[in-house]
Amino acid sequence: QDIFQIVIECAPHCDSINTTAAFQRLAKLLEGRASPERRQALESPVFSLLVQLMTEQCARGSFNPQSTANAWWAVSKLFGQGGGGRPSASIELGSCGGLLHEGSSRAPSALHAALQRLLEALEGALASCLTSRASEESKNQHGQPSSAASKHPPHQRPNAQAISSTWYAWGRLASLRLPSASVRAALWERSWELAWELDAQGVANVL
Repeated sequence: QDIFQIVIECAPHCDSINTTAAFQRLAKLLEGRASPERRQALESPVFSLLVQLMTEQCARGSFNPQSTANAWWAVSKLFGQGGGGRPSASIELGSCGGLLHEGSSRAPSALHAALQRLLEALEGALASCLTSRASEESKNQHGQPSSAASKHPPHQRPNAQAISSTWYAWGRLASLRLPSASVRAALWERSWELAWELDAQGVANVL
């Protein structure tokens, strides 16, 4: 509770790195915890605030490729299908009247609706990173940054580690939401470009 209070106080000053780090720490903190503890944390006003922050930051273009991949990983750890036959937080919350999967006959909870908005925002952030032009392409004929580039500075495209982490997250989140066909195709194309740069863990994550 003390940590959550600090989050509330510092939220107005959090950037995308801070928000993503908070998601990652929360995912690790809740890993292995009993269902009631996870449900209490994920349905708290503080978590709703973090979801709102991340959604807004994605919409503003604040997420670079690495923070986007880290965010996908953290969200998948919190809500995705767990390994080893173990139910994920999302399944447990669904059975308790919290987060519900798509296709459920029951009305979606506020948390489910917020999560869907967040996943949509993360998809948009990833699409922006995958289609980002290099800095040279964003300059006008005089070698100066174009007006569009000044408003929306181009990010570097995702590297091999970010690509593999994103595939891993998508696998865990498949029962909740699949990204659009165009984003999946763009990630697949980028994966082919970086295939020889994947290490053993990266290959395992993609598989």
